[in-house]
Amino acid sequence: MSAVNSTTTNTTTTTTTTPPARLPDYNEYLTFSSNDEAEKFAILKDRCSEAGLLDRPETLGQKESRAGIYDDVTLLRFLRARKLDVEGAYTQFKDAVAVRRAVGMEDMYDNIDIDEFEETRQLYPYWSGRRSKEGLPLCIWDCSYLTSARMATYRAPLKPPLSLSSTKNENNDVDAKVPPETVRALAVHDSLTRLALPLCSAVQTRPHADLPISSCLYIGDLSSFGLTQAWTLKAYIPHITSLLAAHYPEMLDEVFIVNAPGFFPRVWKWIEGWFDPVTASKLRFLGKEEMGILRERIWEGDLPVRYGGTWEWEHGMGMSLDKEVERRLEWVGERKELPEGPLKWVREDGRDVIVAVGTKKGVRREEIIARLKT
Repeated sequence: MSAVNSTTTNTTTTTTTTPPARLPDYNEYLTFSSNDEAEKFAILKDRCSEAGLLDRPETLGQKESRAGIYDDVTLLRFLRARKLDVEGAYTQFKDAVAVRRAVGMEDMYDNIDIDEFEETRQLYPYWSGRRSKEGLPLCIWDCSYLTSARMATYRAPLKPPLSLSSTKNENNDVDAKVPPETVRALAVHDSLTRLALPLCSAVQTRPHADLPISSCLYIGDLSSFGLTQAWTLKAYIPHITSLLAAHYPEMLDEVFIVNAPGFFPRVWKWIEGWFDPVTASKLRFLGKEEMGILRERIWEGDLPVRYGGTWEWEHGMGMSLDKEVERRLEWVGERKELPEGPLKWVREDGRDVIVAVGTKKGVRREEIIARLKT
């Protein structure tokens, strides 16, 4: 059994345990909020298992981690999103799995063009590499990136070698024409569930280190927002909010909206209807005099300067891991940071390793980047 110590730093109690030699398997000790939740989860899991929804797909290698896709933590998020409605959670999870299987999502993730992945990543809130005080991945989105030129290519066909011309799920009961923007968005958000959440969960110097990290903290920057852009976002906002609600429920812990222009409250009455109700309920608008609230959730050293912190970071930069996350990794070769493109966890020679995948000019990449320290 690991040694456990409790310390208090900057008014936040931190539980420190001996770091595990592998990614935590939270399937073994999920914590439920009530006996009712535990009972309904067991019913949901049995039903999903009987329907084959938790089976490892052919596109997911035997050594690849199931975390963030077909594990208990993911299934519990679906149940909680449906407020313990087993039938509703089952239907939603079944539909989400059907879409993944229709496009061979794990294979898509492995083969997506790296440049295309990075271009898409800028369109959505993405993990900065830093965390909240509770240990949640800090994801940042800046609407200035959503220019008319970029949005014009939003629905462009997938770059080779990927194609959606003839994909269907194994039962042939789902429309094969999954929009390419949905596939790209799934790939980008899979990088959160498949890489960021397990990695942040492996950091033991955080509050409640015995529980999995299953959600993210978000900052949305509207400093460049204008009325012309509002019209451009009319299709984008419903797409991303519905995708999060359907495929990544309960991923949003809280969304801080900052730097909104003075006219925004009037426009919001019009825009609010583009958001699904669950997402809208988690938005928190901060005025200039309220920016200090961000420092209640995020250490100054992990908060960008433009939001009141001391971290020199701008939207578009790559992931810059905080020190506690980086301490859990043993870099391979000369590399000291995570590269661009999709990343995933694989079990190799008894060690959990981060593998970089994707394609560059049609050439498949498969490179071990770092190992979880033992």
